[in-house]
Amino acid sequence: MKLHLIFFTKSTQAGGVQTLMKTIERETIKEGLEVNEIYHKNPWAELYDEIKGVQYIKLNTAFENKSFRLNFLLNIYFARKQLKKLVSKDDKIIIFSPNYLLYIPKKILKTNTVILVQTNKMEVYFTKYSKPIFKKYSKYLDYFAIFTQYDMEKLKNIFPDTIEDIKAKVKYIPRACTISPPEKEKKIGKNLIVIGRIMEDQKNFSGLIEVMKLLPKGFYLNIYGNGPEIEIKKLQAKIANFNNIKFHGPTTNVKKKLEESNLFLMTSFYEGFSNTLVEARSQGLPIVAYDTFEALQWLVKDGENGFIIPFEDTQKFADAILKILSSETKYSEMSRAAIKMSESTEYSKVMAKWMEIIR
Repeated sequence: MKLHLIFFTKSTQAGGVQTLMKTIERETIKEGLEVNEIYHKNPWAELYDEIKGVQYIKLNTAFENKSFRLNFLLNIYFARKQLKKLVSKDDKIIIFSPNYLLYIPKKILKTNTVILVQTNKMEVYFTKYSKPIFKKYSKYLDYFAIFTQYDMEKLKNIFPDTIEDIKAKVKYIPRACTISPPEKEKKIGKNLIVIGRIMEDQKNFSGLIEVMKLLPKGFYLNIYGNGPEIEIKKLQAKIANFNNIKFHGPTTNVKKKLEESNLFLMTSFYEGFSNTLVEARSQGLPIVAYDTFEALQWLVKDGENGFIIPFEDTQKFADAILKILSSETKYSEMSRAAIKMSESTEYSKVMAKWMEIIR
């Protein structure tokens, strides 16, 4: 039996989905399964080594970054061709978009376990193109791994006519925390941190800058992440005149950067689940985030381990930061609550759920 994972880019790139892929691959190899990772776009930067035992297969196309339609059609052609060679009966296939249901020949869909994985908030995940694909091909799915019950409510709204057929296939699986618990209790301080893909249209770094303008002197914001060169240059231009905001590029030592920080911020226009919030919480960092995705309610209990802020209310966002840091006692309470809540994303617990459906 083999496991096949299909995603748009290679898992050696930084990112939440890529982290999930790597953890699934490592655990699957421990079980003695062969693993194939199929992707169709070269990563911005390969920050992580390939995993021994994983076969990485890039789909060939002459239209990468040029024509979406031609690229998509060619990807379907090459993926089906590859899968016919690679897949045996009773293999497992994990896909990270409803569109990838078109990549799999019907014969393979019928004779193998197919697992669809949520990677973003439902309104973003299901585009106008992927909705009809999902409706037509969801009958071939064995499992649909989604984040939380809050995401299930959105799924019901999007597919009211077919939700009864989908419900039986749904498994609630949050993202696993891949870094170890903190060695010591967090201390109050004014070092703020953001870790994420450098992509203004999603991450809303402009919103972060507006918040920083409202904070008194002594606060510092460190931004870590990677993305397309054009996006990095845009961010660098935005913060050029701020001596209290610094972009550091990507990091492979997330734990150390979180240990050096006191508070995690998120101003994104949208997210799926957010590995970075899982990691921040595990290290005892209180979180302040805009209320722009369903799973946030599961990750942050407003007033306990951080604050959930109405979108674009920059003053309330800044006030929440000051409130958390108003006293050592307040900060310690929230920090301890964050660590306690992180038990729900403990690595062994979450990966046990994954291995249950992969086995």
